[in-house]
Order: sequence, then C-alpha cells, then structure tokens
Amino acid sequence: MSDILVIRIKFPDDYPIIYKSMKLRGELTVPEAVEYISSELSVPGGEQYGFYLPDQNFWLDNSTPLNEYRERLSNVQMVEFRDRTQASDGESSCCIIS
Repeated sequence: MSDILVIRIKFPDDYPIIYKSMKLRGELTVPEAVEYISSELSVPGGEQYGFYLPDQNFWLDNSTPLNEYRERLSNVQMVEFRDRTQASDGESSCCIIS
C-alpha cells in the first residue's frame, strides 16, 4: 500500500485558489498536512484549520494520521480545507435569541 495519498482539496471562497489535487504523505496528521499545504501554496493556515468531509458531515481528527482515513478519503470527491471556528453551512455564527 502506497504511503502517498492524492487528495482533492477545496479551499475557502476568499482564497486565491479554489481546488487543488495534492499528494500528501500518509503519516502526516491533519495539522502537519495543513502546515505543508499552507507553505507549498502560500495560503493562510494555522491551528484552527482542518479537513472536513461535507458529504459525510465529518471532521478528520487532528491526531490521526491521514493513512487511517484512506478508505474514507477514497469515497469522497473532495476534502474541504476549512476553519474549524467558522460556522458550517446552515449554522449561525453568532447567537441564539429566544
């Protein structure tokens, strides 16, 4: 089994790039992959960013190597490079008033 994963990544709307297929080493964790992507593509990154699978409504865990998600990643069209602190689609980013 190859140690390299090819992942199609969707970036936030305000980034200079929308989609990019990247080869990532399978032993990388999400924070390490975010750091690598941020460095290679000169896009904002940081601890608050992660990988989200919108089709499965699932965040990849920060401490788990990408290889552990190989099967799950092979069943999605893309992975969102997303700020974990931002509201997801359909969620309010502020307050609930009752």
